[in-house]
Amino acid sequence: MKKYTSACSAAGPEQDAGAAPAAGVSVFLKPLSRRFGFMVCAQWGSGLLSGVFMILLARSGPETFGLFTLAAALGMLVAMITGAGFDSYLVPLLSENRADKRGILLQTLRIQFRLVFLSLALLAFLCFCLGYGSGKTLIMLIVATGMGPLSAAQSFFALCRVQGRQDTEMRIRVPAAFAGSLFGIGALLLDAPLPVTACFKLAEATVVFLCIAPLLRRRSGLDAPRTGTRHPRSRDALIFAGIAVCGLLYNKLNMYMLDYGSGAYALGLYNAPWELVDGLSILISGALIEKVMFPLMAGQWNKDRASFMRLNNFSVKCLLLLGLVSGYPLFTEGDRILDLIYGQTYLGAAGLLRAQLPCITASFLHNLAVCMLLSMGLHRQVFVVYLAGLALNVALCAVLVPAQGAWGAAWAISGTKAFMAVCTVGLAMRRGLEFRPAHLCVAAAAVLAALGVHRFCLPFLPREAAELLGFLPLLAPAALWLPPMLATR
Repeated sequence: MKKYTSACSAAGPEQDAGAAPAAGVSVFLKPLSRRFGFMVCAQWGSGLLSGVFMILLARSGPETFGLFTLAAALGMLVAMITGAGFDSYLVPLLSENRADKRGILLQTLRIQFRLVFLSLALLAFLCFCLGYGSGKTLIMLIVATGMGPLSAAQSFFALCRVQGRQDTEMRIRVPAAFAGSLFGIGALLLDAPLPVTACFKLAEATVVFLCIAPLLRRRSGLDAPRTGTRHPRSRDALIFAGIAVCGLLYNKLNMYMLDYGSGAYALGLYNAPWELVDGLSILISGALIEKVMFPLMAGQWNKDRASFMRLNNFSVKCLLLLGLVSGYPLFTEGDRILDLIYGQTYLGAAGLLRAQLPCITASFLHNLAVCMLLSMGLHRQVFVVYLAGLALNVALCAVLVPAQGAWGAAWAISGTKAFMAVCTVGLAMRRGLEFRPAHLCVAAAAVLAALGVHRFCLPFLPREAAELLGFLPLLAPAALWLPPMLATR
């Protein structure tokens, strides 16, 4: 694979201090936009038919939708044990100039496929302890069997991102997702048994590895081994694995407890709006921050730390604005969106959608801060924050979910993500990130003004006009922050 040679040397530390910010930002815009374009195509292309499949599942009934939602949530246990944080751990390691990329990757894949079998055995034992029937357990295991290898494939995609080849990832992920989704849609339309429908992830994983296998055999596609390579350290790998497991648990624990206490129907009602919120968060946090910016950050930390900080200072304000602007349409039009996509059965879930909306902005800021800290080698501090977030989430779920059901699950995940964002952004600020409380005050004032204008205009104007007028105050922070950041000298 060809490498992308960064032009960031033009914004090196010897540059005039007055021109540094403008040059540093402009240098990053072209590679970021190009790579993000490929990742958006991969995300939307792979999610297009997957979304259709999930909609058909939801329309088949909340109970069936809740069953497959639970299967995906439990499958994430297998995916996280298999991934074990390897994709985040490999990015800084593979970014080193003398890294034996092919050797590191093959060694990682061998470990991960052993973890797939171990995690499937643990999942079967967990289903037995929870008292699931044989049919329900079979569906859980089939979905998880596909999600495990897909998680292992992220190690290969991490190498693609480090080398600036997000286009390779797009060309593999999109056909594979189409194949898996078409399999699931066909099974639903033909009224196939649920275990057959559950093979959709297994079909996707098969196509992914059929595409990856030839690339792993082609030595010209990866860097040849070099002397002086720094090999992975087991202690660091375990820390990254702990971060990944904590992230999984605090994201999914409320779903597990909601299914246990209220059943699959309540879980289906909760998950319909969560698909919208999580889908938007994954698009930015996953496609842009983790898969585009993180590899670029890791490379810049070793080459030009002044440019590294300029990139983060520019990004944090942009992501705060993006979170506010993207959450407003879901707040005002959530009931119509849920009715259009999932049907009138989920119309009452609009309130749950609004309770989940703080997760969007919190996820954007949290993921940027985490990628910054991991690029700087501060994974131990990040792990401590994740442990604290998991402890808070356990407490919130234990108090809120049994008492309030789906509402409690929504407030538990929003509170946890807000706490995580505060902690990680605070750590990043101590390491040089320029993000002040005044920025949050301006953002909060813009949100309150938007809601106030919308609420005031709603009785006098058509709904669409009131929503449009309410959107205008959210543009005020952009007018205040972006011109100084983009100004050239």
